[in-house]
Amino acid sequence: LSLSRALLKFDIAQNVPPGKVIESASLDVYVTDAPPESNRVDSTFHLRRMLTPWAEGKKSSSARPGGAPADPDESNWRFTGLTNQRWATPGGAPGDDYLDLSSGSTRIRDRRETYRLELNERGLADLVLWQTEPTRNFGWILISEREDKPFTARRFGASENQT
Repeated sequence: LSLSRALLKFDIAQNVPPGKVIESASLDVYVTDAPPESNRVDSTFHLRRMLTPWAEGKKSSSARPGGAPADPDESNWRFTGLTNQRWATPGGAPGDDYLDLSSGSTRIRDRRETYRLELNERGLADLVLWQTEPTRNFGWILISEREDKPFTARRFGASENQT
């Protein structure tokens, strides 16, 4: 069984003026690929606030549509991408690398579709934290609640994705 998770980060402090109250927020994700329909298993995906800093990759999906192995300065299943710093366990550990509380979720079925994750109170608290203490903004990890089941993985478009 091959597991996969997605890391996301947004500069809230730079984009939300100080003193502005965040009352609601959502995150749209675009699924670029999924297992074949005959095998695909629906799953609810949850955002969880990261507690550990990590480094974003610099590769373009257009150069290699199926993905490419991470370079030494990019996060991967074992390393955060920061000077050989390892995750507490491969893929990250709840309580050490990320909060084991959902900041928002949505059920994801198909590919080539946009899904909206409405942030809950925990997710709004994440945004307020990042607005007031930007040095604690390590983003979210997106995890399928059924990642122990085959055919629940999805590929999401990154900032370089044209859609």
